[in-house]
Amino acid sequence: MCLENTQIEIEDLRARLEKEINISKSLHNDLDLSRKLVLERDEQLNDLTTKLRAAELKCQQTEDHLSRTSTDLALERARCDELTLSLQESETLLTQTRSDCLSYALENQRLVEEAREANQQIVSYRAKLEAQGADLIATKKALRALQREKGSPKKIYTEDNYVRSESFLISCGQITVALRAQQHFDFVL
Repeated sequence: MCLENTQIEIEDLRARLEKEINISKSLHNDLDLSRKLVLERDEQLNDLTTKLRAAELKCQQTEDHLSRTSTDLALERARCDELTLSLQESETLLTQTRSDCLSYALENQRLVEEAREANQQIVSYRAKLEAQGADLIATKKALRALQREKGSPKKIYTEDNYVRSESFLISCGQITVALRAQQHFDFVL
């Protein structure tokens, strides 16, 4: 009986030992699986760390680019303000130039009108001068004829002849003034 008890104990110990071996194998398998999982997690962590560094670098580059862009934008705004001011000055100058051109055009138109009137007066004075010249020639002929008839070498001035010759001289003076005015206007134009 002792032997039987011993065999039962041995079998019992074997069963326990097998259980322990199975548990140990299971624990070793679990440990290997956990190690693999830890290694995978380490790899993932390394990948994520690398990606984080790359993202931080990209973020820094983006911030630098944004800073440069902001500086460029400020410079462009300043340049735009300068151009706007220059444009306003040019528009003011253009408005002033247009105003000056308009006043010069009006002045030119006035001077052209005065020149036309002066030309008309000159034509009128020339016509009067020609008419008075013809009258003077006729008067001189009449005077000469009278002088011949009377046989007197003296010049005979009647009041009418004197008035006509004085009127002729006044007309000549007016025509001279008008001709000088026309020359002045021709020079100005």
